[in-house]
Amino acid sequence: MKTHFFTNISHELRTPLTLIISPIERYFLKNKGLNEEQNTRISSIYQNAQKLLRLINQLLDLSKIESGKQQPFIAKHDLILQLNSILLGFENYAQQKQIKLIWKPPLNDLFVYYDSDIIEKCVTNLLSNAFKHTPEEGKIGVSLTVFQDIQYGNKIVKSV
Repeated sequence: MKTHFFTNISHELRTPLTLIISPIERYFLKNKGLNEEQNTRISSIYQNAQKLLRLINQLLDLSKIESGKQQPFIAKHDLILQLNSILLGFENYAQQKQIKLIWKPPLNDLFVYYDSDIIEKCVTNLLSNAFKHTPEEGKIGVSLTVFQDIQYGNKIVKSV
């Protein structure tokens, strides 16, 4: 019953959210000359709407998860690019709460195999909790440790 409820609610939420995302996409296409502040704000709205849509889609997958049919989707992704994107979504929130968000990626890019949805959920959850428990004018640091495998020359992600 709970799964059925979440499925119905998710469908009801997805439609208006899609109707919000579509005009934002059109606005970006028609207004290429936005100043940096406008572009940053609209980008943040768009990215957070996309995240909300992904979360709603995950609720729709709830029945698959409960039945054990949902498997991780492992593919090659740029971890640095994804972390940059996640952190960008928190920048306005950090400014609003007067919290300094610190992130210095160790590399320009890092292609590794992982499930991007799982990483996004984990990092977003960690950041949300950090913001809840950090006072105004506090600092939140994000770091990524990468080691070089001497034997094979592969880069190994040690911690995020």
